[in-house]
Formats: sequence, structure tokens, C-alpha cells
Amino acid sequence: MNLTSIIRKNQYYIRLALMILPFIFLSCGHRGLQLPEPKPSTTNASQVYIIRESRFFGFGIPITVVLDDAIICKLRAGEYVTFAIEPGFHTLGLSESTLMLPFATNRNYYFLI
Repeated sequence: MNLTSIIRKNQYYIRLALMILPFIFLSCGHRGLQLPEPKPSTTNASQVYIIRESRFFGFGIPITVVLDDAIICKLRAGEYVTFAIEPGFHTLGLSESTLMLPFATNRNYYFLI
């Protein structure tokens, strides 16, 4: 058997390996979770941090972050967003799945997804 006949016989497995290998290499290259430093507030607003972990499962699919029925951003694995929010009740969540949460004055809130 020569190399050409081996490749022709195993084309399916070679293609499958070529599709899977980039995902394996990308997952090995992700860093650990690094939390952002809190920002000091000069107003009554609180600081909200939404952090998405670096995980292999679903790393290529962005997650939509929603505040008060408005899209804030789309987070990929290993990314985070921070924003100031006024005290009171606000809806916060991912896509259509939101919660009504109370936010106090001059606090830091961390959400890990």
C-alpha cells in the first residue's frame, strides 16, 4: 500500500480529525478567568460586572446581555462587560431570560456566566 491509497481509504477520518483539531488547540490556549478591578464611583451609581468564563463548550457562540429590555452587548468566552447602573430595580439577563433585581447605592455586583 502506498500513501495515496491509505489517504483515500481514510478520507472520512482525516476530514473529521482536521475539523476537530482546531477546537482542541483553541481550547488549550484559553487563559484562566481574570476578574476586573472595581472602579471607584463618584455618584450613587453601582458598578455591574458580567463575566463569561473561558470554557470549551459554547466558546464560539456569543451570549446576548440584556438590561431593562435593551441589548447591552454580546459576550464571547473569556470576555466581560462593566457598566454603571442607578440604584433601584432593573431587569438583567441573557437574551429573553431576565430577572428583576434590586441594585443598591455604591455597590459592585459580579455575575459569572
